[in-house]
Amino acid sequence: MIFKSEQKPGIIGIGPDGRVSNEMLMEMMVNTASEHSDAAGYGINDMKRTNITFLLIDWYVKVDKRPVYGDKLEVCTWGRDISRTILNRDFEIRDKQSKEVLVRASSSWVAFEPDKRKIARITEEIYEPFGPETKKLFDGKDVFLRGREKIDEVILTAPFQPKRDRLDVVGHVHNTAYMAIAEDVLPDEVYEKVPFDEFRIHYKKEIGRDEKVSCAYGLIDGKHSVSITNSEGVENALIQMW
Repeated sequence: MIFKSEQKPGIIGIGPDGRVSNEMLMEMMVNTASEHSDAAGYGINDMKRTNITFLLIDWYVKVDKRPVYGDKLEVCTWGRDISRTILNRDFEIRDKQSKEVLVRASSSWVAFEPDKRKIARITEEIYEPFGPETKKLFDGKDVFLRGREKIDEVILTAPFQPKRDRLDVVGHVHNTAYMAIAEDVLPDEVYEKVPFDEFRIHYKKEIGRDEKVSCAYGLIDGKHSVSITNSEGVENALIQMW
């Protein structure tokens, strides 16, 4: 089942030139995924019944043609491959009228039991209502970071502490906020190149409301990279953009 949602970028999440930011592209895709979950019976309003929500652990996004303010868009998503605990989900953002694909993305999610605070097994009962598809983007290429990558040389660091408006329904920093955190760390000469047309994020450990973390900027394989690490030296996430 390919789930579709019609969306139109507003004034929030655009730059001075009218181009839609990467964080807003992620917001549109996450909102569409949430609508798909609602339709499948595993949405936010179903959590008391199912005790299941889905947490994002990987993003890879490629912008072929960046949407701008006022564009009428069609955001498409579908579930595909699963493992015992991971559901893969792909996205396309299309021009509503021409159906031209503007943005392509792949993501991985884990099922999470909020009451027990643990990862849940993805059963057929959970998977089937999403109407999984076989369509797969990027020619089967493994495009995700896996968290083992390390910054070659740290160029600068900056502290970060979450604010209330950045928290999600389970009390963690919302997955789309990591892009803004990473962009804030970039040196001025690099920030001038924002938004980058390709990026990937690997989420390793949630960031809670009262947690203080440190952001380190440097290069990995020549790509601009930001590592977010907590006070115990555990990496929360790795963001790479180019």
